[in-house]
Amino acid sequence: MRKWVLPENIEDLLPAEAERVEALRRVLLDHFRARGYRLVQPPLVEHLDSLLTGTGRDLELQTFKVVDPLSGRLLGVRADITPQVARIDAHLLNEPGLTRLCYCGSVLRTFPAGIAQTREVVQIGAELYGEPGIAGDREVLALLLSSLAAAGPARPGQPRREADPASPISAYGRSKLAGEEAIRRHCGRVPSVIVRPPIVYGPGDHELIPTFLPMLKAGVLLKSGWRRKAYSLVHVADLCDALVAAAERGRTLLPDGAEPERGVYFVSDGAEHTWDDVCRAMARAWGKPGMRILPLPEWAGYPALAALHLRALLGGPAPALTLDKLREMAADAWTCAADRAAEELGFQPAFPLEHGLQETLAWFRRAGSKG
Repeated sequence: MRKWVLPENIEDLLPAEAERVEALRRVLLDHFRARGYRLVQPPLVEHLDSLLTGTGRDLELQTFKVVDPLSGRLLGVRADITPQVARIDAHLLNEPGLTRLCYCGSVLRTFPAGIAQTREVVQIGAELYGEPGIAGDREVLALLLSSLAAAGPARPGQPRREADPASPISAYGRSKLAGEEAIRRHCGRVPSVIVRPPIVYGPGDHELIPTFLPMLKAGVLLKSGWRRKAYSLVHVADLCDALVAAAERGRTLLPDGAEPERGVYFVSDGAEHTWDDVCRAMARAWGKPGMRILPLPEWAGYPALAALHLRALLGGPAPALTLDKLREMAADAWTCAADRAAEELGFQPAFPLEHGLQETLAWFRRAGSKG
């Protein structure tokens, strides 16, 4: 027997696959970090009693056990990082208020999840502690959703529909599509539905509104390029209603790959908005309806991106603007049709853009005055 033969269901990642996994890891961790989730790295092994505290019998059966030659105590090789992160929150950080943590690392399991699947899995996730109400559920659900980015941009005047083949143009979109494909592989055992929202905004927004606030305060709104660009948007409350409706009434994915569009739903506020429409609605909601809209050449985003990343390297916040975002911003349309969600789920958005932005900016003003 050759010494280099690996154990059953353990495999090497060759360059192409390793690069793909690393690219997805970076995209997801940057996604979490931009939303305020801090990275933690628990150890690969712990004392067995500590590792399994508060967990069930299933995790104990999946855990490799070894004897520590230094102490003689029984150690466990982690099969799931989630309990370790909970331990860090409860015993090491123990912070008042909300704690947002994210993680990524390998876990080792005694049995694979299925035939020809690996026992060494890369696990990545985010955990929110200290929010027992629905607001915490909404935030975590938003992290786990798919996205219009998984489908790719639309053509002007032709919003994306569920039957259209996916063609993502960014690493973020490809990671979302990979998540969908993973769900499809397991949908025979777990009934699954995919919801693809477009731009999501509302109270607690980490992207759209924080991007606009400095411009609103400065009295000028910027737009990328001079071409007409169209977008779909959805308020977070409407999105949560759509998620509940999809869970209760959605047609689930089929495990054999038949009807690939079945169980997939786009949701939006039902309208197509140009960026000028969004800017004007934002200005009206801010109380300054005559605010100037200033177009900038699309290439101007690249020096701005370089400056933001330099600030991050010097200890500043992680930039929301990325190469992925610049690629997405160059597209002429990010629109989707929500007809199927209306017909099959009974989805009816309650927040048109004007009303949704007024409610959202009022929330940000209140939050700012408290801070």
